Amino acid sequence: MRVNWSNFTPSNFENFCAAILEESGFKNIVWHGAGGGDRGRDLTASKQVAHLSSLIENARWIVQCRRYLAKPPTKSEIHDWLVACNEHKPDYCLLIVTNTLTSDTKDWLSQEQAQFKFKIFVWEERDILRELARHRRALAPRFAEVYWAGSPVEFYQVKQGEYSFFCNEFEEVGFVTFNCYSEAEAREKIGDFIDFLRANDPFVE
Repeated sequence: MRVNWSNFTPSNFENFCAAILEESGFKNIVWHGAGGGDRGRDLTASKQVAHLSSLIENARWIVQCRRYLAKPPTKSEIHDWLVACNEHKPDYCLLIVTNTLTSDTKDWLSQEQAQFKFKIFVWEERDILRELARHRRALAPRFAEVYWAGSPVEFYQVKQGEYSFFCNEFEEVGFVTFNCYSEAEAREKIGDFIDFLRANDPFVE
């Protein structure tokens, strides 16, 4: 699956992240508004953690959502965010980014964890795409721009009488070829096949 993150404004991306958290079981989700959030907080939320069947913790989360179109966040940017999070005394902090941290930054972040009492998590682009696939049925009506980035269906002729396609809405459909007498017939068959995939929701766990 491919997503054009430039389709989002920063505020829309934060609301989009809140929707993913909601579908992932988080409760009491609060968006702290445009303009960079409130001292490191774009979102706050809670989620129950069952340590034992009779011992359930209602953990507090702080979430920072960053729609990076070019370079990933630097160590300095992440450090400043962690220091800001520390003021709120959360149990967990989650950084959501639309690209991938460098290996050096990941190694540094593992060492940085020892300086903070809260647990640090990062969702990179591949993690966001995984959640998009899991929760497609719930998220697609609300965030159509994610599943329809660019041309929704790339249609092309393999050779005479054979047609194939790529549909950005789905994470993986394999290689599908339709044997047809004409392009019009191929488009009709491909349209029916995509409708079948949507109706059967094959990628929701």
